[in-house]
Amino acid sequence: MTGWATIGAMRAEDVRAYLGRDWEAVAELKDRFWLEQQRLHGVAGAWQVADELRRAVLALRPTWPSEEDREDDLTVHVRMSEALRRVHRARGD
Repeated sequence: MTGWATIGAMRAEDVRAYLGRDWEAVAELKDRFWLEQQRLHGVAGAWQVADELRRAVLALRPTWPSEEDREDDLTVHVRMSEALRRVHRARGD
């Protein structure tokens, strides 16, 4: 038998259990976890997590970010900035 259900040690009942999780409870636990991290470690902790993520990406993609990545990122930032300005004007702030 071939297909996704037979890849590695994955079993159909494990997939069903995963899909059947209480995702709302999972999201709530994640929110509580990160709020507690923020309370305990503040901005310095957020910078540490961000730097660890950056290092992990660099370990996988040493040339990251490429020039194209940077251009794409700038495009998104410009688009978001314009959208926020429109909301600001529409609200009359």
